[in-house]
Amino acid sequence: MKISQLRQLIKEELLTEGYTNYWEQSEDFTSSEWSKIVRVAKAAIKKAEKQGIVIRDGWGKGKPVVNNKEISLNGDAENNLDHETFYITKKLKDDWSFTKTARKPYDAVVATILLGIKKIAPKKFKPSADGSLRVGGINKWSNEY
Repeated sequence: MKISQLRQLIKEELLTEGYTNYWEQSEDFTSSEWSKIVRVAKAAIKKAEKQGIVIRDGWGKGKPVVNNKEISLNGDAENNLDHETFYITKKLKDDWSFTKTARKPYDAVVATILLGIKKIAPKKFKPSADGSLRVGGINKWSNEY
């Protein structure tokens, strides 16, 4: 194995295990902002499903929760494509939070929602990630893991 291949393997292993999305929130979302955030979340889930990515509730089992108070979702536990729950609420609970997705396919939805929120409420919401935070996530809407 070449040194460059070994470096790539190490890099991939390090990023895969603990790949994390972070966000800082300074105040509650308004009703108008939250309504837009819900639309972004529903659109991201729909896009993911069209790409073959299964999105479940926070436990990785039922349907994702997207309502006028909270968003809670995860990957598909049945196929070991879940990791940590993505959970965000209209009312501020924590000013700083994170979700480890471990680069699993549901990262596409988490990253897309976070970027959508940044556009909707840029003065009160700042997302980031271990890699580059982009629409479609680290795997670019891929259901491959």
